[in-house]
Amino acid sequence: MFLLFCVCILHQTHGLSVPLDYGSSFPSSLHFQPLEAFLEEDPITKPPRPMFNVTHKIFMDFKQGDKDLGRIIFGLFGEVAPKTVENFRTIATVGINGKTYAGTNIYRIVNKFLFLGGDIVNNDGTGDTSIYGGTFPDETHVVQFWAPGFLAMYNHGKNKNGCQFFVTCMATTWLSDVYTGFGKVLFGLRTVVMIEKTEANRQGQPLVPITIVKCGELPLDTPVSAISQGSLNRSKVNANPIK
Repeated sequence: MFLLFCVCILHQTHGLSVPLDYGSSFPSSLHFQPLEAFLEEDPITKPPRPMFNVTHKIFMDFKQGDKDLGRIIFGLFGEVAPKTVENFRTIATVGINGKTYAGTNIYRIVNKFLFLGGDIVNNDGTGDTSIYGGTFPDETHVVQFWAPGFLAMYNHGKNKNGCQFFVTCMATTWLSDVYTGFGKVLFGLRTVVMIEKTEANRQGQPLVPITIVKCGELPLDTPVSAISQGSLNRSKVNANPIK
């Protein structure tokens, strides 16, 4: 958590410059485009390439004070991360001991990077639990965060996943080998933008709390395409992940 704080502050105050080599399969126009550049096709948010299959759709409705920020619908990749998806889906629907994501806050925002939430224990980023009892291991690193809107588990170290998650606001592929990605925003990138641009203190805590007021599962008529891993030139990156 301390390293996450340091990286977030560095990003907020000095910008985060990381030498990355995505390989030729990643269009240069996607690398660090502002999130707004991806909004044209919202609300249907067509992916730019083929896919991981979406096996579940989870929605979250957000509010900041008296202001409705809208709904985000996540497509979950249950074929590549079944345990992680089941944990997130269960917490979003029936919860753990009745406690779901509804009523919890987005506790940290880093503009042009990501935002974090999902602490159903302490609601401040210090608590963790899962449907498996305590934390559970990293399941996969096949999902690459090459664009805004990827959904991933936030862990407190290797193989320490619980209930917390983050959503990317830019390409953050250097995080893909550290955190388990398991979904993608299918609808609601405008809401992602509103959350990302919220005024926050130096610790990234929103000055006016942002709350998940409602969440649940939506019907999935047929498996649909969301996003693909694509082929990567997986060069090693000399950069600290968020921790």
